[in-house]
Amino acid sequence: MSQLSCAILGGSFDPVHIDHIRIGCYVQERLNYSTILFIPAHAVPLRATCPLATSEQRLTMLRNSLTHYPRFQIDDIEIQSQEVSYISRTVPAIKKKYNLRSKIGVIIGADLVHEIPHWKNIADIAPLISLIIMRRDHQTINTQPIKKLNIPLRQCTNPLSNISSSAIRRHIAQGESFRHLVPATVYEYIIRHNLYV
Repeated sequence: MSQLSCAILGGSFDPVHIDHIRIGCYVQERLNYSTILFIPAHAVPLRATCPLATSEQRLTMLRNSLTHYPRFQIDDIEIQSQEVSYISRTVPAIKKKYNLRSKIGVIIGADLVHEIPHWKNIADIAPLISLIIMRRDHQTINTQPIKKLNIPLRQCTNPLSNISSSAIRRHIAQGESFRHLVPATVYEYIIRHNLYV
């Protein structure tokens, strides 16, 4: 992968949903990344809750949902670490593992921009990354804290809905329909394993 460009999309994927897939497709097509690397977290910093599905269940749902996307890959490096997932550890490890020479694109939602200056050891990885910020139409973002870190960034208009994994879990717990929010294979897996009830 050394001559290729790579963007990473991290998160709990608890569960993976159709907007995760759409984001990957959008970034790959619009920004011409060779590979979109999905990296499920063991535990996410700055979050109060831990994943409800097991690591293996979340990985299985991801694998099932990405089968037909040849430019999408999954790396379980953060799950294997069994530690809180910090991008300051993940980025150098991914860069070394895949022998990447170009900056790694880090895909984040606009709602997380304010957290970036608080990421652990962010200054150490600033030279290794570029940020891809997914924002809604007409949404304004204060990027000054990022500019102070000298991190290149691209803002992309997010063509997506308001789907979130937490909302999907609430739908399931309340017995509401969620089939339209997740890939078919993920829906079948959740039903079969009775997840999130």
